[in-house]
Amino acid sequence: MIQSHAFKSIGFFLFTLCSGMIAHSQTTPTDSLVIQKKKCPSEGYWGGLSASIVSMALIQGDLEDAQGMWGSPQGLGLVTNEVSQSWRIGLNPFEHRQRLLGEFVALTTGIGFDWWHVSVDKDHTLVFDSDADLVVPQVGSSPPLDLTKNQMDAVYIRVPILASLRTSRFGDSGLHIEAGFVGAYRIFNQYSYSYTENEQTTKVTSKDIPINPLQLHARLGVGFGNVSLLTEMSLMPFFDETRSPAAHSISVGIHFAFNKESYRRSRTLS
Repeated sequence: MIQSHAFKSIGFFLFTLCSGMIAHSQTTPTDSLVIQKKKCPSEGYWGGLSASIVSMALIQGDLEDAQGMWGSPQGLGLVTNEVSQSWRIGLNPFEHRQRLLGEFVALTTGIGFDWWHVSVDKDHTLVFDSDADLVVPQVGSSPPLDLTKNQMDAVYIRVPILASLRTSRFGDSGLHIEAGFVGAYRIFNQYSYSYTENEQTTKVTSKDIPINPLQLHARLGVGFGNVSLLTEMSLMPFFDETRSPAAHSISVGIHFAFNKESYRRSRTLS
């Protein structure tokens, strides 16, 4: 009797184990999708590649009585509002989107890099006057130099905090908007110009032009799928100097996100 009871118990245990294994092997594609949703990170619109045109605005006063006008400081010869002359290129390889309300409302952060290229016209070269704490035009030679290149370059590492809203569960479809602030730290800057004299080309390079080492930008991106129209405005001056009104950068461009979320999830269903 004892042996018969033991055999029955072992048989019941094996039957239960086999039933569980069969049920697990018959998980529906929908169940797989739910599991995949929990494992996949949410994709936003910071990670990607962007290209923008750079312009300037002169702003003075505090937040309560700020006054501004379009343009760059007079006499410096900064070339703005021309895509081929002054631009910025952004590459954002790292992103984290923290869900707050499913896939529809979230906070986005990450790490990115920006290359700023601002041209100066052929009638001006720039120096930094340390006594006046100002970037000023250099007194030209007579006759003027035959400038072939005249530009400022700066590279920033950047970290955003953005509110992220969208209408689709998938990052690469539907309408979306991301808005917030981006902090930046300058890791490279250089001012350089080249001129031709007696059929010889001379290049002059300087790191004395004080492009601001820190930046804080207000950012707004609106788009559909992986493409966004992007605008940013600096809340800190472009130059680290004493000038009123101060020059603040404004950029408008296009951003292409790296999202492939709907493709990856469709592969899960197949």
